[in-house]
Amino acid sequence: GRLDDASALCAQMLQIGRASGDRVLEVCGHLVHVGLLTHRGELAGALAHHASAAAMTDEHVVAALRERFQPDPTITAQSEYVRLLWLTGRFDEARTALAIAERHVTGTGDPQGRAFVSLFAAELALVSGEFERAERIAADNAALCEEHGIASERLWCMTYLGVAKAARGDTATGIAMMRAGLDVFHAIECFVVVPFFQAQLAAAELGAGHPAEAQEAVDVGLRLVERTGERAWDAELWRVQAAILARGPGATTAELT
Repeated sequence: GRLDDASALCAQMLQIGRASGDRVLEVCGHLVHVGLLTHRGELAGALAHHASAAAMTDEHVVAALRERFQPDPTITAQSEYVRLLWLTGRFDEARTALAIAERHVTGTGDPQGRAFVSLFAAELALVSGEFERAERIAADNAALCEEHGIASERLWCMTYLGVAKAARGDTATGIAMMRAGLDVFHAIECFVVVPFFQAQLAAAELGAGHPAEAQEAVDVGLRLVERTGERAWDAELWRVQAAILARGPGATTAELT
């Protein structure tokens, strides 16, 4: 969640690529900006960097990127592009972008790359309201991670699985899984996407009739946003905050807006 440090490094990469005439490094600089600016909620800037990378990329650049950098920045950026598209309301394009990412990663034979892309598949299914599909994707991804000993992606996918289970009505199990994942994220201070999970936990707690726990989850998410600058999830947090206030006694229009 150290987005300011990441911003400085991304800017440096882009500057060096341009100054040295290193087209591959410059493209990589644009690609990493796609994910970075998406997380910061600077969606127009992220779209501009994606367009710049696409304009400079051909099969030779892709081959060089995969040879010089690990993990493969083309797959990472394509996955983040899926998130960027749905955050801007372009769900059909997001599904097309996801299919491209899945096709590319399948060709690499890299199980961790497959697990990474599957996180975005589960997330897209969740925000599209396809909760059964999201649960299936997350469960299959958990099995893949178990098979290959992939710890980091497993942590995220188990938390997505909790979100899906809660959304499908298995609220107690879903809440327990989300809290288990969030406990680890907070313990290791890995806060990327955590505000999104805090919002989903809050929604589940509210649905279970626990407004105090829901408010606590939102408060944690909002504090994290202020701490890390990861503003991609602001709208989701405030949506749940409004729902909490609407359930309370004497809620006013001023509070809800």
